[in-house]
Amino acid sequence: MSDENEKPKRFRSPPYPMFDLGKAVERAKEVYSKANAHAAGVQVLAEAWGMKSVDGKVWRTAASLIQYGLMQDSGTGKNRKFQITDAAKRIILDTSPDSQRRQEAIQNAALGPMIHRELWDRYNVASGLSDTVIRTHLTIDREEGGEAPYSPAAADEVIATYRATIAYAGLEDSTKVSPQQEDKADENEPGVTPAPRVPNVKVGDFVQWESGG
Repeated sequence: MSDENEKPKRFRSPPYPMFDLGKAVERAKEVYSKANAHAAGVQVLAEAWGMKSVDGKVWRTAASLIQYGLMQDSGTGKNRKFQITDAAKRIILDTSPDSQRRQEAIQNAALGPMIHRELWDRYNVASGLSDTVIRTHLTIDREEGGEAPYSPAAADEVIATYRATIAYAGLEDSTKVSPQQEDKADENEPGVTPAPRVPNVKVGDFVQWESGG
């Protein structure tokens, strides 16, 4: 059989939420208004979101809320049920502007999606980091590290959703700079002479030295 008749395999990116946390919270509120905290079928979700139950968008929306930890599911097929989580109830019902518990629930939800947690642990920043750096990690570095890569289009969606989510959760001011980045920043700063690098020497090491040098 000729290889010309073989269809190319479809590139499938790893899971990621289809929208940011702010929109996910709104979708969770819509479900809560319909079913409160009770388990409900996909038809209830579709009604809450103004969609058709057979529409794939319903399932993708539900999957996104599950990734954020705002909804949980049980059962399979026609018996599959969905229910708002305690974390979602905290975010929806706690209206105190100074509520620490609500803020913690929001920040935990922001890092609920696996790819969001991965980017946070790796870079810990939303602003100040080039999209190119994140895109390279998603499309190339992951594959070289033995993990499934994202397509360029999916990577752009991940980046946009990640940045919006981190901003919504109030995490965008956090920074984590590696020692290498700090050294490079010092060297590039105008008028600053880089500090001499001190070798890591301990007692017992063989050290070469020059008298008077």
